[in-house]
Amino acid sequence: MHHRRVIRRRRLRPQRLAAPLIAIPQASPRSRSGEGMVPMRALTLIYHEDLEPEITGIIQHTMLIARYTKIRDVIGARTDIMQEVDYSANGKNHMLIIVATQEVIQELAQALRVLRQVKGHGLRGYITPVEGLI
Repeated sequence: MHHRRVIRRRRLRPQRLAAPLIAIPQASPRSRSGEGMVPMRALTLIYHEDLEPEITGIIQHTMLIARYTKIRDVIGARTDIMQEVDYSANGKNHMLIIVATQEVIQELAQALRVLRQVKGHGLRGYITPVEGLI
């Protein structure tokens, strides 16, 4: 007897992304007048792990594009304390890097300033311009 071998091809399913992709408008490199250019900023935020719920709440409430990079267990120290005593970190910090439009970053920064005033410590950040995206 001759047996026929049936070959079944697997259907490839498209992978689903966790969040929809949103095109970020960019200025043409040849554009000198700046028309169509959306000012982008990066917010680098370093905060104590105890502030995680408040930071997450602010980001989810403020950001139109909820994408960011988080680095956990970042260690930082104040050099004036290090010189006086042996410094021992009694908690962990996290770092967020967020790139968004200038308006979104400014609104986010304002909410974070209010949180810092309430808590008094454990939160530092800075804003830098973004020259381009890859």
